[in-house]
This record gives sequence, structure tokens and C-alpha cells, in this order.
Amino acid sequence: LTADITCGAGTNWTPIGNASNLYSGTFNGCGHTIKGLTISDSYSEDIYVGLFGYVGEGGKVQNVGLIDGSINVTVTVTVTGTGTLLLAYVGGVVGRNERGTVTNCYNKGDVNVNVTGTGTLLHAYVGGVVGWNNGTVQYCYNTGSVTIPPTSSVAYAAYAGGVVGWSTGGTVTNCYNTGSVNSSSSGAYVGGVVGYCQIGAQVTNCYNTGSV
Repeated sequence: LTADITCGAGTNWTPIGNASNLYSGTFNGCGHTIKGLTISDSYSEDIYVGLFGYVGEGGKVQNVGLIDGSINVTVTVTVTGTGTLLLAYVGGVVGRNERGTVTNCYNKGDVNVNVTGTGTLLHAYVGGVVGWNNGTVQYCYNTGSVTIPPTSSVAYAAYAGGVVGWSTGGTVTNCYNTGSVNSSSSGAYVGGVVGYCQIGAQVTNCYNTGSV
């Protein structure tokens, strides 16, 4: 990235990378910022939402910040279709990180998942920086709020973390969160840094000061 970017009002961002076309390159933000990024859409298949939707093995996203403005980084997921069962991977910077690297990135906007329509989410993985991680997340932080839907809208469970929603076999190091992490359901997995950390995953040198 060669300059700071301000997204125009009404601009709806299309995430980079999805399940059929994982991002495996190297994106270097060079310390620049993206302001006013908005993602709002309806989905009838599994959902990968963030500046980058799905980062695959060898992919790298680094040195970029998402900052707030008149339009925050607001992610609104609407599930459509009767009986549709979907997985939602939602993060400010990366929705799903599968053996990639996210480093020196931050998010200052709000990340919200709203479920409307007649479809059903199986699981929702929501993080301020990364929604679902099976790679490396390091030197990242979040100051925006993270909000997940009630379990009445999710068939099994929803996971929310200030930095990472769900970490499975990956690492989260030298990261922090100051934003609030919210759920209206007692059945959700919610954490200041990571919402749910599987056996084998590691969280080191991290802290949270936001309300949970």
C-alpha cells in the first residue's frame, strides 16, 4: 500500500480471498491506514468477512491499520435462505487465517455480526483482528467493539475475542485488546483476547483491558 485510503460513503468492500480462492500472497500495508471500511452483505453460503476474507498457507498480511471515521469498520452479516446452515468467519483484518501470518496490524472499528432472515448459522467466529486462526497472529491490536449474535440465531455456538474469535493450533503472540467484547447470550464463548482456544493453540504475551 503506497498511501492512506479513505473509503467513500456508501462503498461496500468485497473481502479479498474466499473458500475457493484463498489469498496466498504478501500484502504489505507499509504502515498506512484504511479508513471507513464497510462490509455489509447478505449470504447464502459460508461467510468469510474482513479486509481479507480468507488467507491461506503462505499468505501474509502485515503493517496495515483499519481506523474509525464517520463509518467504522462495521461488518453486518445477513443470512438468507430457508434452512440455510452456514459458518461465519468475521474479523476486522482477516476473516479466516489458515496457516498464514497476520502481523503488525490493527483494527479500531466495530465488528458486529447480525443474523436476520430465515437461515441459520452453525457457528460464528468473530474477532477484532482475526475471526478464526490456524496460523500466526502477532504484534496486532484491536480497540473497536466486537459483538456476536445470540445463540438463538446460531445452531451450535458463537465465539468472540478482542483479537481472535477462535484459535485452533495457531499462535497469538504480543497482541492486545482495549475494545469491548459483547454477547447477549450465556451460551457464547467470549474472551478479551481470544474467545476460544483449542488444545495445541498458544496465546503468549497478550493482554486485555476492554470490558467482556
